[in-house]
Amino acid sequence: MHDMQLLIKFIGVLIIVQACIFILRIDLLRELLKFVARGNRIYLIAAIRIVVAVLLFVGATQCHRQWIIIAIGIILLLSGIAIFTLNAATFKKILTWYQQRTDLFLRLLAAIGIAVGSLIVYAA
Repeated sequence: MHDMQLLIKFIGVLIIVQACIFILRIDLLRELLKFVARGNRIYLIAAIRIVVAVLLFVGATQCHRQWIIIAIGIILLLSGIAIFTLNAATFKKILTWYQQRTDLFLRLLAAIGIAVGSLIVYAA
């Protein structure tokens, strides 16, 4: 197994672990949404998304299912760029909207995180 392939699998596992924590402790997800909505912290999330996207692009050539890794990388890159190019106030409104959703809704979103993380591990 190549180093980048291992790094991509690690990213997938981190996403799975984070999503599992959020399913079990929905209050932590709500606190994270509040934390990110304050000040310019939304830009930190954008930067993280872009960095992870670049790592996925760089490592995709060493993965078994390159197109899956590239597709997820494109989604992350576009979402990171969108945060930088669109109004931060708009994203803060979106974060507030998510904070007001039911626990079930947020747990379903976290379950999508488990699916995406699993897909990354599988494709790597």
